[in-house]
Amino acid sequence: MTDNWTTRLRIFKNAYSKGINTAIHNAEQSETYKSFETKVNSELKKQIEFVASDIEMLYTLSKVASVELLAQVGAWVSKYELNKKLGLNIFLYWAGEQGGQAALDKLEINSIFGLTNPRFLEYFDQSANLTISSVDNTTKEWIANKIREGKANGLNPFQISNSLVDDGGFSKIRAERIVLTETAKAMTTVELEASKGYGIQEIIWRTSRDDRVDAICLDLEGKQVKIGQLFNNSYNGPPAHPSCRCFIEQVIPPEWQAPANIWLGN
Repeated sequence: MTDNWTTRLRIFKNAYSKGINTAIHNAEQSETYKSFETKVNSELKKQIEFVASDIEMLYTLSKVASVELLAQVGAWVSKYELNKKLGLNIFLYWAGEQGGQAALDKLEINSIFGLTNPRFLEYFDQSANLTISSVDNTTKEWIANKIREGKANGLNPFQISNSLVDDGGFSKIRAERIVLTETAKAMTTVELEASKGYGIQEIIWRTSRDDRVDAICLDLEGKQVKIGQLFNNSYNGPPAHPSCRCFIEQVIPPEWQAPANIWLGN
């Protein structure tokens, strides 16, 4: 078991040194992550199909002024109770655990992290509600724009309905972005808390160091702050933007030793 753990850590450290966010990469390869991304895509498609199936409402909306359109689409979309169907909070608990485990692995502490702390469970419940509101708002704006485009191009409600359903790439791209971004947020939240509990005081922002790195993150590469302070007065850690692949590196003092009582998420 110890030999396997040592080998695993060696692989992780090598990947991190090359700018690969190992924790995110491993999360993306897991069945939990893949299944949830598929579920988000499916529910977003159903949300859009729910709207597209109401031809009578589309006929009504094709006649209202632009200023009213967004509000009416918003009320309509909210009837499809996305939060209850997704169970995003359960997924965020899991993602948070991956962040706690990442802290243990980076600090070479041979333990398994399991998130059961009530404060974090409540935090991720609230985060799920905020995220769903954001998802609904983005979907609402996209649907409203599709209706506006349809009106501008002289489409009837049936044709607008078809354009909503046929543009399936929207839900897939949104699902990929939502799941990766929310995973990164949850992981960083718990990893920072765990690192602080293990006696780490400072962290460094690391990018993926490839040609896909966003300009925002290029400016953050190598910046060092105390845990609790903000990078560039803006971010306590990754992600800095949707689909951000950055990660934090703990600054380990020469005299550092793992505490006797390791916080494992309880």
